[in-house]
Amino acid sequence: MMTRNFSRSLHYYLCQGDRRFNAWVVAEIECLKQDFYAQWIEFHDLNPTNILVKRLGFDEFRMVVIDGVGHNHFIPLASYSPVHARKKLVRVWNRRYRQWYSAFPGLLNQLKPYPTF
Repeated sequence: MMTRNFSRSLHYYLCQGDRRFNAWVVAEIECLKQDFYAQWIEFHDLNPTNILVKRLGFDEFRMVVIDGVGHNHFIPLASYSPVHARKKLVRVWNRRYRQWYSAFPGLLNQLKPYPTF
């Protein structure tokens, strides 16, 4: 018989309150932020309900962003300019990450803003 493993939202796992998992989440979000910055991928909503966590093994997970990536601008200047895209990434994350993760104060205290240049 085939077992189906369904991915659950990051919000679901954060509600479990596992400190080791939360440390993994902080590291993964930091990697995700750096990848988005390096590749100038715009996002507008990286809240825990827009990220799924796929369980690969007993203590092995992978995060998958399912929504909140891209832009909704009439004139998408950031799509054509890495400088504008990176400024936008920094601005959006630094303004909103506290709102997105406010329900998880232990995690929120570990997340970092992008450095402003």
